[in-house]
Amino acid sequence: MIDLRRYADGRIDNTIGQFLGMLAVRPAARTAANFSSLVDFVKHRNERSKQRREFFWLINSMSLMARLWDLAPLSINRDFARKLYPFVCALSNVHLAAPVSGFISAGVITNYFRGANLGVLVPLVLSNTTVGDTFNLCTTHKASVYSVEEVN
Repeated sequence: MIDLRRYADGRIDNTIGQFLGMLAVRPAARTAANFSSLVDFVKHRNERSKQRREFFWLINSMSLMARLWDLAPLSINRDFARKLYPFVCALSNVHLAAPVSGFISAGVITNYFRGANLGVLVPLVLSNTTVGDTFNLCTTHKASVYSVEEVN
């Protein structure tokens, strides 16, 4: 998911709501065989997609998938969708700044821990959160999909 606030035509710092776009990176199986090459691939694909602003193209795709999801029977949502979009992991990155930057610099907010909900399609979510100079990483996973040893 991409925070689209920076691309707004005017100032929306104090506007409540989600302004989200999405990027999906799908490496070939041979790329995923080596963890280092997989991370490198995702990093470069993500940078290229952001430069091209592909997340704007995918907004219509998200809307269409959400509508189809609502119209489809529950059995299709649970079984077919996982085969259609075989996600392994989702990244949820939050840089906590505006509109709370004054509280951070004053020391009122010194840290922020959060987790991300899992959906039907995603068995693992990595939640990166930055508050000032502090970085937190939280993992949320389905225990029925991965053992604790595999996640660690």
